[in-house]
Amino acid sequence: MRTRSYGCWACGFLVLQWCASPLIAGDICLVPAGPFMMGSGSGDPEEAPPHRRDLPAFLIDRCEVTNEAYAEYLAATGAPAPPTWNGRVPPPGAERLPATAVTWFEAMEYACWAGARLPTEAEWEKAARGAGGRRFPWGDADDASLRAIDTGRLEAAGSRPGNASPCGALDLSGNAWEWTADWYAAYPGAAARSIHFGSKYKVVRGGGAEYLYGIPNRGDAVQRARLPAYGGHDFVGFRCVRDVDPAGAPYDPRRRIAEARALLAANLAEPSPLSYEDEYARMLAARVIPLAVSGEPGPAGPLSAGIPFARGVLADPSAIACVGPDGLPRPIAGAALVRWDDGSVRWLRIDIRAAAGETCTLTFGAPAAPDARVPPMLAVVRSPHL
Repeated sequence: MRTRSYGCWACGFLVLQWCASPLIAGDICLVPAGPFMMGSGSGDPEEAPPHRRDLPAFLIDRCEVTNEAYAEYLAATGAPAPPTWNGRVPPPGAERLPATAVTWFEAMEYACWAGARLPTEAEWEKAARGAGGRRFPWGDADDASLRAIDTGRLEAAGSRPGNASPCGALDLSGNAWEWTADWYAAYPGAAARSIHFGSKYKVVRGGGAEYLYGIPNRGDAVQRARLPAYGGHDFVGFRCVRDVDPAGAPYDPRRRIAEARALLAANLAEPSPLSYEDEYARMLAARVIPLAVSGEPGPAGPLSAGIPFARGVLADPSAIACVGPDGLPRPIAGAALVRWDDGSVRWLRIDIRAAAGETCTLTFGAPAAPDARVPPMLAVVRSPHL
């Protein structure tokens, strides 16, 4: 295992720590101690209210952890590789891309090996907006040229130096979404009530090159998103932080991993459906899926979507039909991406033509129950960038 020291002047003294991952000059940024305003009163209710947080100084990776760095961790520990890799090595040419398709647990394990930890949600936001409370890492005005949002592809970490945050960190808006250490919980004094709050999801931040289901992809410094800790995503990565004063660390990473495993083991023992799972079960029972198309206004164009099915519900992809908002049939192509062990479709890809603002209806046979009700809509996004 390679080790090297790094130093940073902070609070009037030189901090030296040992790190298992290779660090070079300029790899880390100092976020000074002090207060900042976290959250927003003008965005999603789950981002409110604005509230003051006072944090000690900490060091944050300038860039997202890359596949190259993650490969060194795998070689040193024997940990499992991401499912998108070619065995133990990333795809050719992907070495400098952010390491993605790793779970929260895997990101935390990497951080522990590197002598670091994942940032808390508050640390991540302060690194992104600074004490001055910027809307975006580079300032208050949006600039699409500074961020990889909805591009459908990852970029080499640090490819857009103009998007540096006040502390100098790059890609805190766009490229890969990023895991944080915290559960997705309401802010102090929040009026919002959400079924997502609690010990079910971990917070991911930053917006990304790909849309996450149910999450607007704004890429500003206050946007909150969530994923289960045991799930990975092709466009979710991470970066690490280190404490200037270890005595002031907000949490112990090993203990947090153990607590999360225990919580999830208890929760998964008796799982209860979330509201959207109940709604989707009703869609499958009714054999009707209302499809609400959102996105940027414009003429109708090609739309591809992946739709999950329970075992035994759909045997033949060609049984899917599409009706437009005018009640007339629309051409649709369906292809089975994954099948269950009984041969029925598990994931179906559909290709239709639709415009943002339209609601199309998918049907696939007679209702499973005579009293099956037409359920709420399934939302999909049509983006001209994809």
